[in-house]
Amino acid sequence: MTAQKKRSQIAGLPEESHTRPTRIGPAARSRAFDTGTWKSIQSNEAILEFELEVRPRLARMASESRFALMGLHWSAYRALIVRTYREERTRFDTASVPLPILVKYASELAAYRKALDSAWMLLENEPTRRAHRDWLIGPVDIADSADMYVRRAACAVDRGDRRSASDSLLRVLELDPGNSDARVLGARLRERQ
Repeated sequence: MTAQKKRSQIAGLPEESHTRPTRIGPAARSRAFDTGTWKSIQSNEAILEFELEVRPRLARMASESRFALMGLHWSAYRALIVRTYREERTRFDTASVPLPILVKYASELAAYRKALDSAWMLLENEPTRRAHRDWLIGPVDIADSADMYVRRAACAVDRGDRRSASDSLLRVLELDPGNSDARVLGARLRERQ
């Protein structure tokens, strides 16, 4: 008697319950589906994946914050804004959107690209970006956030986490360009290279 049969008898289970399920390999898959069906399944999965990516962006269009529209925190600095804008424009360019999505969401995607361009026009310019941030958040919260980012940058410098320290320092200088603590931390970060 095999070990599997013994386990089945002890547990009171039928012998088949311990057998492994058979895997469908590429050859069996090609017999089970014709190529067109398999490609359409893959295509539908890609479309659903893209729709999951599109829906939150379309929902963000209702926000008053141009930062939120681009999926950014209001403390974002110019380099981050530029990178995000380019990624979003490339991702939702007409050439890169699957045709079924383009057909289904043509007007919404056009409106999103228009809103994205409008946000870019506002946020690329430092004075308008600063005015928009002041209108959204207020000077007290901005000052508190700058202090928080200084503390975060100090911890990152002490840990040797250059990337996090740089990001925090850039946010501090975006929120408070004359912050002397950020300049000192920046010098410490450069020394540690």
